[in-house]
Amino acid sequence: MLDRLLLISLILCLLAGCNREEPTLSEENPLDGFYLSTSSQSQARADAVLPSQGSEDVSHLLGTIAHPGATAPSWEREEYLPEEATDWIVDVQFPAGSVFDVQRLDQPFDKTFREEHGGLTLYGKDAATGSWTFLISADGPSEVTGLKIAWDYFSAWKDDAEVATAAKYQARLDGIKSALASDSIEATIQADTHPRRSCRTDPLPVTATRTSRSHDCLSRSRTG
Repeated sequence: MLDRLLLISLILCLLAGCNREEPTLSEENPLDGFYLSTSSQSQARADAVLPSQGSEDVSHLLGTIAHPGATAPSWEREEYLPEEATDWIVDVQFPAGSVFDVQRLDQPFDKTFREEHGGLTLYGKDAATGSWTFLISADGPSEVTGLKIAWDYFSAWKDDAEVATAAKYQARLDGIKSALASDSIEATIQADTHPRRSCRTDPLPVTATRTSRSHDCLSRSRTG
């Protein structure tokens, strides 16, 4: 009788899983206990268990670090200016003490002006630092005391480089005067090279070669 009870108990134990082994780590879901939450929820949990302030101020233990002044010496400041060897440069000088908003100086040289006189680059003298840089840029000046306007003598990236004539250079000078006068901006305007010397006007074929700091926009030679 006792043997029969033991046998029945063994059968019931097997059916109920008494001999079932514990699952191994590989059989478990490794993501159990993890869930997605927003950054605000994570921050709230951190604030609940972690201190937000120290128990005391011991910042004096960190000491101090000596460092030079935030303003770099003038000889270390990088300036951006047109290149005399490749650019025809017009210097625009304002009366002493004049300070202009960069947007006001940029506005006269809009798309219409550039379509008529060609692409150009504007440079301004930063009223705050006294350094020359691009008039309009992400970290450029807000006010300037001087202006320079530069045109490439020719587009080196084009196979058929278009060379401006002396009349074209003169038209650019006149256009600058008119553009500034239309906004009642008083200035003295002077080109680094006179229009008549900026480009030879003889009909010889153009060779896209320029001698450094030459006042002829291109050197020309006969071909063939």
